[in-house]
Amino acid sequence: MQTGKEALCHHYAYDHSFAKLFADEGINVLLVGDSLGMTVQGHDSTLPVTVEDIAYHTRAVRRGAPNSLLLADLPFMAYATPEQTFANAAIVMRAGANMVKLEAAPGWPTP
Repeated sequence: MQTGKEALCHHYAYDHSFAKLFADEGINVLLVGDSLGMTVQGHDSTLPVTVEDIAYHTRAVRRGAPNSLLLADLPFMAYATPEQTFANAAIVMRAGANMVKLEAAPGWPTP
């Protein structure tokens, strides 16, 4: 973790190898984003990404970077209600995420 006024540096990571490389190079915040749907799975958008996909990649990244701050997206439709939000956030956090990120547009209802 950071102390004092050290800079934070973040990067996307989807697997063990890159997470380890980034952590070894001092990138101290890693993000498992739903963009893995396009960059890893080959989809045209992030919409097909599931909570299980995020949890799988979060576990792999955590093994590669055990001491990094790990942020993970909750994918589309994974937080329609407060109950669903907490249940899905718990899945991702049990997989190794320290924080969970939600995305919304202005005017969207929030859980």
